[in-house]
Amino acid sequence: MIKKLRRKFIIVIMSVVTSIVVAAFIGVLISTVGSLQRDSRFSLEEALSSYDFDNNTLSPGTQPPNPDRSNRHIPSIKVLIDENGNIIFMINQIFNIEDSEAQAITKLAVDTGKETGVIKEYNLRFLIKKSPNGSIRLALVDNSMEKTVIENLLLNSALIGVSTLLIFFAFSIFLARWVVKPVEDAWNKQRQFVADASHELKTPLTVILSNVSMVSGEKNITDKKTQTRLENILAEAKRMKVLVDDLLSLARSDDVKSKAISERSNFSSILNHSVLIFEPILFDIGKRLEYDIKDDLYVNADSTKLRQLTDIILDNACKYSLPGTPVTVRLKSVNKNDICLEVDNESDTISKDELSRIFERFYRLDKSRSSIGYGLGLSIAKSIVSELGGKIWANNEAQHTTISVQLPTTR
Repeated sequence: MIKKLRRKFIIVIMSVVTSIVVAAFIGVLISTVGSLQRDSRFSLEEALSSYDFDNNTLSPGTQPPNPDRSNRHIPSIKVLIDENGNIIFMINQIFNIEDSEAQAITKLAVDTGKETGVIKEYNLRFLIKKSPNGSIRLALVDNSMEKTVIENLLLNSALIGVSTLLIFFAFSIFLARWVVKPVEDAWNKQRQFVADASHELKTPLTVILSNVSMVSGEKNITDKKTQTRLENILAEAKRMKVLVDDLLSLARSDDVKSKAISERSNFSSILNHSVLIFEPILFDIGKRLEYDIKDDLYVNADSTKLRQLTDIILDNACKYSLPGTPVTVRLKSVNKNDICLEVDNESDTISKDELSRIFERFYRLDKSRSSIGYGLGLSIAKSIVSELGGKIWANNEAQHTTISVQLPTTR
């Protein structure tokens, strides 16, 4: 629980920081790209405005639109095309492009039908302006510098962003430990109290059970009311003992310092033993047990905990299956590394919200089922599965509830 809380805290911090870093990066990228495109547009406007096309000549003409930047000379290609699509004049100031290539590039730019754009294969940005008489003025400038700047920006931003996220990740781990520390202390005290209380309650409960059993078995008690009261005390004491045992199991599962016993256990054999125990129980209450258990599937775990796990899930299916319906148990291999236990029973429809909470401690589905158990069984099962490095989940479709457990197998 504490680990999950820390993990959620780290995820929240990293999500916020990542969002800020990404937003900042996108803002810088948009601003830079916009600035570079404006510079390219200015260069194109300058190339067209520095010559007089109106008289169909390429002689120097008007001043550029921004005199403050007119001293910056960028190599360009300037082309005048008549109304029939013929190139009348061309000035090529880009040294690495031949005139024949410039003519082909001119055709590509005109064929796009756009006023401005980029010819990617030549790294050229173009601007086209049409005159009333049908002639076309075309300017092209090299945008390879624009491409290089953007690539460098992406690379530098990625390096800075990753470094920033790593620093914040390390900081968030430290911060998560510091923030969660009071919660961890309170949780440990609560767990210790539950464990101590469970231990302390076991002794008086054992004494009560033994004494009530002895008294109720005496022949000199003939009063039916007294006998009934003794039977009620015995029944409630047994229920309390079950609750105390469950609480103790949860306390032990929460003890992160305790080391689980690890051994190669035959899960198929353990499940078969549980099935043999529950089969007559189901038969007595008018239900039946169907099973398909693959032989010799092994798990590296404590056999006692595996038996506890199977008993909990089968007991849950017995309690909540509809009268006269079967409980189906399946154990199979899902891949080379995992095995899957499925226990299916017909039941009332369970909402998604309730289904997501059935593994919570002390949670029971509804009032009609509140008298059955204490809502600890599936919580204990989840703790055992988590300790074994597996997964447990529930599905409810077409009035069928299926509890599935996936565990890592061993050969």
